[in-house]
Amino acid sequence: NQQVVGQILGYVGWVQNNLAEKDKKVRGIIIASDGNQSLLNAVGMVRDFISVKYYRVKFSFVNPNEGK
Repeated sequence: NQQVVGQILGYVGWVQNNLAEKDKKVRGIIIASDGNQSLLNAVGMVRDFISVKYYRVKFSFVNPNEGK
């Protein structure tokens, strides 16, 4: 988890130094299916730059003959 935070901080730093305008703030988002307290603790230390979002996927099955 700390490796993920370190990696995204590296990306944010590179974008800030190479792509962003001088007065623009660059932020990163970690997107995961779930996390743990260790990840949230690590991100909490750099919450001005990095945030965590969890994704959810919902499947539904439809008969191919329905709706025709």
